[in-house]
Amino acid sequence: MENKSKSKFDASNLPAIIWFFGVLLWTIIYGFSLAFIMTSDIFVMLKTGYAVTTVGVIFCSISGSIFAITGIIPAFRKCFYKLPWLYPLIMMLTMHLSILTIAEERLAKGFTVVNGPSHELAILMMIVQIVLCRGAMCFYLNKNPMALRKYDNVEQGG
Repeated sequence: MENKSKSKFDASNLPAIIWFFGVLLWTIIYGFSLAFIMTSDIFVMLKTGYAVTTVGVIFCSISGSIFAITGIIPAFRKCFYKLPWLYPLIMMLTMHLSILTIAEERLAKGFTVVNGPSHELAILMMIVQIVLCRGAMCFYLNKNPMALRKYDNVEQGG
């Protein structure tokens, strides 16, 4: 009888480790910092009454692609099994950035016209949009808890 003890380092985890530290971690960190930047841009627009340049759409598309690649490629998907908190974090960060991006874009479009009623309508629409999107997010996450049960057999090899 052979004693096959599993080593602590598995070479099949190497692509996931490189992907996590090389790409995914930096995307998450930049996502959190971008959330603060977009929030401050919204406050600047509210304070000054003028539109500012928005960057949320570009980052949401780039980060969405990176997060999708992480979930699609099985070698990178191992990040989600080794770090169970990563999948909910990425999902909620993506939802949060999407809501902020829509709010920032909506406010910037409303503030391109120098007109008091237009500004008030843009602010009202932004507030309603944030509240409705947050409510929809809560409803969705309540009905569909974030779990990776669908792929449990992949990690165990069968």
